[in-house]
Amino acid sequence: MPILDLTHFEKLFAPFEGKRVVFVPLNGNVGDHLNHLATELMFDRFGIECDKALSTELTPESVGHYDELVVSPYKKIYVREKASGKLNPGLQLMPDLALGYIGPVPKTRAVCSTGVFLRGDVEQRFQHDPLSLGDPAWLSSTVNELFDLASRFEHIVTDRLHFGIAALLAGREVTLLPNSYFKNRSFYDTWLRGLCHWRDDLTGLDYDRNGVERRLYQRLAGAPSYVVDWAAVPVPKKGYFIEPKGENYLLIHVDGGGSGSFECNETALMVWQLCDGERSIGQIAQLLIDAYPDNRALVARDVQSNVRTFLGRGAIDLDQIDEKPRIVKKTSDRRRRQKVFPLDVSNPTVVDRRVRCKALLNNVELWFDLDTRHKDWINPVADPFVLISLMAAMSAKARLKVEGAPVSAGLLENLEEFQRAWASWRDHLFPVAIDASTTPGESRQGKPAICTFSGGVDSCYTVYRYLVNPDRKWIPPVEGALMMKGFDSEVDDKNKFRHSFRNGRKLLAGLPVELVPVRTNVKKHLGHWLDRHGLLLGAALTLFGRKFGSGIIADTSPYDMLLPLGSNPITDPLMGSDAFKVVHHGGEVSRFEKIRAMIDWPPLQDHLRVCWQQGRPG
Repeated sequence: MPILDLTHFEKLFAPFEGKRVVFVPLNGNVGDHLNHLATELMFDRFGIECDKALSTELTPESVGHYDELVVSPYKKIYVREKASGKLNPGLQLMPDLALGYIGPVPKTRAVCSTGVFLRGDVEQRFQHDPLSLGDPAWLSSTVNELFDLASRFEHIVTDRLHFGIAALLAGREVTLLPNSYFKNRSFYDTWLRGLCHWRDDLTGLDYDRNGVERRLYQRLAGAPSYVVDWAAVPVPKKGYFIEPKGENYLLIHVDGGGSGSFECNETALMVWQLCDGERSIGQIAQLLIDAYPDNRALVARDVQSNVRTFLGRGAIDLDQIDEKPRIVKKTSDRRRRQKVFPLDVSNPTVVDRRVRCKALLNNVELWFDLDTRHKDWINPVADPFVLISLMAAMSAKARLKVEGAPVSAGLLENLEEFQRAWASWRDHLFPVAIDASTTPGESRQGKPAICTFSGGVDSCYTVYRYLVNPDRKWIPPVEGALMMKGFDSEVDDKNKFRHSFRNGRKLLAGLPVELVPVRTNVKKHLGHWLDRHGLLLGAALTLFGRKFGSGIIADTSPYDMLLPLGSNPITDPLMGSDAFKVVHHGGEVSRFEKIRAMIDWPPLQDHLRVCWQQGRPG
């Protein structure tokens, strides 16, 4: 039976009774599939014929950002908890449709007492906690598998909202945990208070300290015969390497040691290359899931399978490290030592008629490509690469050791406060030391400014207020607009970026500003995109510090709706230095107000970019 009475859903479905409608099941994980199934069953209950096509109403979701509301094609938007409703008075409150699920729930016997399941994506708050049996969205690929997983336990503790709902539908006791923003807490307060429990964190949860519950789950609950902890860090042993063999690859030891050579596929190759002695298994899985989001459950299983194979063949050791640190145990004989993330910055080089600025972070190459005509604009400091490496070091509690170029002294000072802010917002981030030679940098006096520019509402508003219809006299003047390939388009997607860049030129036509293209591979290595995208913006701007003295980042969330997102007015200015100032602009107005202010700007109506998240170019 449904968790909530179906009368809660009449406002949405009753007006369509006896009619034919269209329904758009958005892409997502198995929790979203539960929502889709509940919706289709609700259509049957209310006598509504359904086709799948484009929609004019958005069924209940949580809305954490103005991006999800402005320039919306929907006539009505329902939100599923009260905090999202505060974003706009026109939003209507409605329960998540999974709470009205009226379909069958498989009858599965509970074989374990308590199961802790934590998410491993950008919404995670508890990063790779060793208590977790895994991310339900990775462990389940169908709704029936989700129900089956939840039913194996008498008590489910999770920060996956729909997994918690599935457990409630299966008649299990549920404790809900917070995600990275207000969604879970607000949903609990709005609908689930009295139906399940709430915990702010895992502190004091005395669960499975000796691993009995985990082994019971593996033996009886249909789990893989050996599930490696997501928090474990694979450490490659010396002498192993991979070489091509036909269409596959061969993992071998230089002197024939270990358990002999064996063939592996391309997935195994990617997993092996990501085993660097620093990333946990969960982090490796998340990187590959980010690359292949439509196959997250399969990817997670492949990561586990390959790690087990490498372990069985003697090619890796596992370090089991709890970052919290309640539990510290080792499966290898390496001594515990402070982690160091080496950051080796190289001099710019010319590659395919473009200038490449690059650095190696833990042997992972991060790069920016610029037009050769902008070579003299490049800042000869390590500041951009320190910024994009910082949160990876904070997450691993690793000292960042910078070589190859100095760091602006003012930036190092600002990053101390930057780290304190983010450590207070995220439980998995910790302030770390940065070892680097320093330089005062060149004076920014008399240098113009450069702004980030995507062609969307926020960046257009910044250009509009600085250059088209200034609301004050801006010093210094804006002479550059930075558009990044690899930020909100894939680094190898030529057509999408070409379309956006052409639109950007039309938007800026007639203005005294140059549209500056930059290509980068940083995003696919960055992880935790909601938290870290601001660092990429700041890094790309500071890259041009020899030409420009200031960089302007367009605001995406107004001051009265602040969330600790990657770009925000608190920490954006802390990405600057005495030699290069970073400015956060536009937070005093909402996106609706920005559109209203620019409505008479002619290029906006034909060339505004509004739909990068939908897979279309703009």
